[in-house]
Amino acid sequence: MISFNKKIQKRFAKFFLSGSILVSLIFLSFSVSACGCGLMISQSDSGWTYGDDSVEQSFINFENGTEKLIIGLNLKKRSKDAVLVIPIPADPRAIKADVLSEIPRFSGYNISERARENLSDIRDALLSTQIYPIIPIFLKNFIMGSGVGGAADDAMLTNVLGVPTSKGQDIVVYQHLEKEGMVAEVLSAATSDALYEYLTRKGLKVEKDSIPIFRDYIKKEFSFVVSWIGASAAAQSAKGLQMNFPAREIYYPLKPGSVYSGQGMDKVITVAGYVSPKLYPDIESATKVDYFFSDAKPSFKNFYTADKKFGYTRIVVKAAPKKLTQDLYISNKEPLKITSAQLINLHPFVLGLILLIIISFFSTFLAARIILFRSPQTTINVIGLSIVNCFTLIGTIIGSRVFLKEKRFKFIASFSLIFVVFALVVPFIISLLYK
Repeated sequence: MISFNKKIQKRFAKFFLSGSILVSLIFLSFSVSACGCGLMISQSDSGWTYGDDSVEQSFINFENGTEKLIIGLNLKKRSKDAVLVIPIPADPRAIKADVLSEIPRFSGYNISERARENLSDIRDALLSTQIYPIIPIFLKNFIMGSGVGGAADDAMLTNVLGVPTSKGQDIVVYQHLEKEGMVAEVLSAATSDALYEYLTRKGLKVEKDSIPIFRDYIKKEFSFVVSWIGASAAAQSAKGLQMNFPAREIYYPLKPGSVYSGQGMDKVITVAGYVSPKLYPDIESATKVDYFFSDAKPSFKNFYTADKKFGYTRIVVKAAPKKLTQDLYISNKEPLKITSAQLINLHPFVLGLILLIIISFFSTFLAARIILFRSPQTTINVIGLSIVNCFTLIGTIIGSRVFLKEKRFKFIASFSLIFVVFALVVPFIISLLYK
């Protein structure tokens, strides 16, 4: 170790100590952050009116050109004279409806949140290589009341419910189903008058102008699924409606919910796989899209079964009914952001090792340029020092004795402080991608 006079040694000692305390304080304060699917018509004293939309959640599985749509039902909250009408863009002959006594239930972790947690872990691991930040890391985790780790999976729990569907063509019933206390029919209607006639034949006193929302669907040759509670009160055990139909892209009927008054209810749409909803301006600011990964192997007959872990997308629409001016279409394309986030979640050690090597090299290069830029040995020693500097601060101290002939203490102090700054900044910047 090259000797400095005592005055210079004291100056550098103060510089290193004050720099270490400053970085530690910065670290302590541093943190990485964290259904309108159909139309419900029910009876009142003055006749038939639009009822409250009690459907809150739905689940969609899209594979091989077939969409499977489930919407949950709560018969206890529904009036016995209520009718649920749902439009679907498919030929009625290709639509298969079913009433479910059980509904799927999945849980998993939020991919973006888990990625931020892993980046926080990587940050702490990088800082720990410099040894002295270990104490503030410990204090931070102790004060926050938790060490490294994510939120409980129970917080990410997602219940998935069900929905029926239909198309519009002629007043022809293609399927009639009575099951679990529910009656469901798949039909086509050529005009709104035809749909009106269909409802009145069921004993419903519906005014002709009470279903104008479906005229646009009829013009586009949609089909319809109409369902209501059956006559037997003892057998009302239905918990969901499932509808399978061919589709080019994922479809969810939001527009029928636009007729409701008030603020409406949140629409929670859970889609198997990682997808990209095509949000139109009226609902974009009021819609949140989150991506999850489940460690459990799902199994729900005739809906979704897999022999491996799977991911899913949860779309929450909180727009007021008057904002539901269009139906929702969803692309089956996985966002690049989620692909990269899941790579971090599945391989955090690899990313941490890559960042360690890159940060070590740049920190060594900058420290050498600042301290040793006039030395002819700098180019050769930067390579050697970059390698040994990956082995914690102890490696840096040993490497400086091997590769440097002068200014060793100053280089160690400069490298360590630059490394800590990079270790704080780089993971933070990456984590901003997953806000």
